[in-house]
Amino acid sequence: MKTDAYLDALGDVRRRQLLTALAEENPQLMDHRYAEDSETEEYRIQMHHVHLPKLADRDIIDWDRQTGQITKGPEFEAIRPLIECLRQETAEFPSQ
Repeated sequence: MKTDAYLDALGDVRRRQLLTALAEENPQLMDHRYAEDSETEEYRIQMHHVHLPKLADRDIIDWDRQTGQITKGPEFEAIRPLIECLRQETAEFPSQ
């Protein structure tokens, strides 16, 4: 995957938050519905129809639409250095 595609994948705060959480999770499995109680319906719709498909199509995540489970995809390790850089520099990279 090209650098531009990685930067595009990290170009939205919701995708950055999801990838950062996935990088921190152990075991490497999460359910994208974790935010349903605290987030708006619009957020859930955007995640389901925009952000998760974008990351899944680029093989950064594997997303089971039936169960909502997300795991690291084949390209996750290639994008990890950018995720780690963002995590280390959060003060310089505002979340919104």
